[in-house]
Amino acid sequence: MTTEKRILITGATGFVGLRLFQDLKNPYQVIGTYRGSHPASYGVDWVEFEAEKDNPVDLIDRTQPDVIIHLLALSRTEGCAKEPDRAEAINTRITLELGEVSRHRGIRFIFTSTDQVFDGAKGEYSEEDPPHPTGVYARTKVEAERGLFEMFGQSPELLTVFRLALSYGHSDEKHPGPVGWIINALEKGDPVNLFVDEIRSPLYVGDISRAMNEAIQRGHSGLYHLGGGDRIDRHSFGVLIAKKLSLPVELCQARSVKDYPGPEPRSPDCSFNIRHFVDTFGWTPIGIEEGLEKILKDHKK
Repeated sequence: MTTEKRILITGATGFVGLRLFQDLKNPYQVIGTYRGSHPASYGVDWVEFEAEKDNPVDLIDRTQPDVIIHLLALSRTEGCAKEPDRAEAINTRITLELGEVSRHRGIRFIFTSTDQVFDGAKGEYSEEDPPHPTGVYARTKVEAERGLFEMFGQSPELLTVFRLALSYGHSDEKHPGPVGWIINALEKGDPVNLFVDEIRSPLYVGDISRAMNEAIQRGHSGLYHLGGGDRIDRHSFGVLIAKKLSLPVELCQARSVKDYPGPEPRSPDCSFNIRHFVDTFGWTPIGIEEGLEKILKDHKK
């Protein structure tokens, strides 16, 4: 029965992980990993796991999960560029170690990758498009994907990989997410620099929970692009947020990625074609207007 399933979420203290906790703790028994100080309860069980020193086998022995949702990652692109060996260890090696134990024991393994596996040259990428990562973070995610699909070649029903678009939703001060930091800045009267030439498919975080739950319940396996129903540049996204919350639109400063050269090139258009997901799961992730309405309701509480 689904009420007996034990779900282990690695990297559970992040923006997406905390929302998964809230949405999946019923009807499942949810266990989350953390490092450092013990998080608030959130009505779930916690287990400490230091990816760079703790043994993944011990983690699985301690938690005895039926399903692993592997969110744990070094995801800041600048941090990955500065520490490529650490990025490879956390994003690739640990992922494959957990995957190997899961495959051997028949545990469902759900891995989250990123829209940044593409160079952004054309946009509206489908699962059939070959990845072309331009930075360390994206490269380590691609390596993890390829290793997992090879590893689960004889047990493909056990593996699901979601490439997630830019995710947004209601957040708190400790876990602001890509929308929360914009709202916080605008409420303080601080300007925010937002790119007009970086296009994404913003994904409401509640739809991640819904997709994960249905993958578990209905046994959907394989690779899926999970993004929202709209393509939009970051500046226009910020303007919509400001308008929806009646905050000063003029504080959303239009900028170009060309004006902010970083250690690695940014992908200009990582938008998704989500037809495969829609055809398989039978529903379309909500668009930006509806997602922002949900945030507005939460923000007023």
